[in-house]
Amino acid sequence: MLIQCAAAAVITALLLAGAEWAAGRYLQRRRDAILAANLELARTDFVAGVLAWMDINPVPLAEDPELLWRNRPGGEKTQPVNPEALDRPRSWTVKNDARGYRDGPRVLAADHTGVYRVLCVGDSITFGFNVDAADSYPRQLEALLATRHPGRRFEVINAGVAGWSWVQGRRYLEIEGLALRPDVVVIGHGTNDQFFPATVTDNERIGRSDGRLRRAFRKLASALAHTNLYRLAALLTPPRNGPSAGCAAQPPGACRRVALPEIGDAVADVSALARAAGADLLVLNTDFMETPAIEGLRPAVAASKLPFVDLVARFHAQRTEAETRRARELGLAPASPLDAPAPGAPRRVLLRVVARQHRGPVSVQGSGYFQDAFRFDVPAYDDGTHGDEKAGDGVFTAALEVPADIHALEYKYFADGRPELASLPPLPSTQGVRLLPVGDGVRGPVELFGELEWMAERTHPNAEGQAVVAAAVADELATLPSFRRFLDGAPPQDEARAQPR
Repeated sequence: MLIQCAAAAVITALLLAGAEWAAGRYLQRRRDAILAANLELARTDFVAGVLAWMDINPVPLAEDPELLWRNRPGGEKTQPVNPEALDRPRSWTVKNDARGYRDGPRVLAADHTGVYRVLCVGDSITFGFNVDAADSYPRQLEALLATRHPGRRFEVINAGVAGWSWVQGRRYLEIEGLALRPDVVVIGHGTNDQFFPATVTDNERIGRSDGRLRRAFRKLASALAHTNLYRLAALLTPPRNGPSAGCAAQPPGACRRVALPEIGDAVADVSALARAAGADLLVLNTDFMETPAIEGLRPAVAASKLPFVDLVARFHAQRTEAETRRARELGLAPASPLDAPAPGAPRRVLLRVVARQHRGPVSVQGSGYFQDAFRFDVPAYDDGTHGDEKAGDGVFTAALEVPADIHALEYKYFADGRPELASLPPLPSTQGVRLLPVGDGVRGPVELFGELEWMAERTHPNAEGQAVVAAAVADELATLPSFRRFLDGAPPQDEARAQPR
């Protein structure tokens, strides 16, 4: 009997191994078709898309039973900045440590006496998408604090993970982040909560239960998800018929991963968690896509009386100042409204770009923002006509007549038929475009060809933009009680280094 059971087990194992191999071969042959299907899937449910294309994600990710996904421990990847600026290709490198943090090897002891520890939690902005690790705001913040306060020791942990929402950030703090005993938690989410569509909400996927049975089940499911048989079964399983209960509670046809009230709840929970752990909390608005997430974030921050830095507003103000100064230096009119047309009549829009370094004709292509029915492809002039103010000054102007029902434009400039920012495969960037509200007609700012100032694209700051974030966070940290106590009571650097960790 024992021999028969052993033989049956061996045969079963061989059959499973053969089925796993066959499933893998089939999935490999269907790789391109599956990729296309996953990209289509992401248009209806972003989370499902991330889990499906994890192997080719620009940031090395790994499935996680508690968090859906996290940075892959030890993950490394070098790739081009996407989108790519015309004639200026650049690359960036990811190198995660053994815990998945984008920090390089370091010991994160619970006892960090004499060191002020900052835990930065967030999404791809915090992680530093499209920039090297040294240029991410947590790394620049650590260097800036050391420069501002010589003789003191600072440790800034980059716990940002691309694609994370407020629900994932909260869960991370519950199960791991606060165990690091930070002096302050700096947290910013938003874009992933509200920009991407969903058929199941993050609260439904992640939940709040810490029961052992449920956690064990999630770990088993996560392990099975890495098998070819599971992937094949998922590929052949019919899609969900209708929205989840969480999606049904949101406005019809507009389900998002985290609803606005759920963002407010997550902020309140994070505040309570940080307070219970004895850590200060600093909240950031990093939603550069300017989704409605701020409508859930701002009231919750006010209700909990939390320190708050609106980085989106800060970038707007900085960009407006730079564009106004540029127009003045070039002797041109600043960005401003144009005369309002008659009711229902088209609005006049002037788009302007400095393109001295590029030869060939300059043009602009785009559409209405989320209104693709209105599309345009028009030439830009530097000859004193078509709204151009000065002939031959290297500033090209395109004049548009925009229908009255179009409130904003998405566009990019072209030189000799080549785009200023080009999306690259296998996951093309959709954010290498400009955005301009048109009002009743507008003279646009004087922009720079191939540059979105302080941004790699509309979603993510470049190295210079990450420096702006680091400076803003450093300024706000200086006002926090934990920081003031540290400066008043921390021992000199040499003495702190001699203390056991």
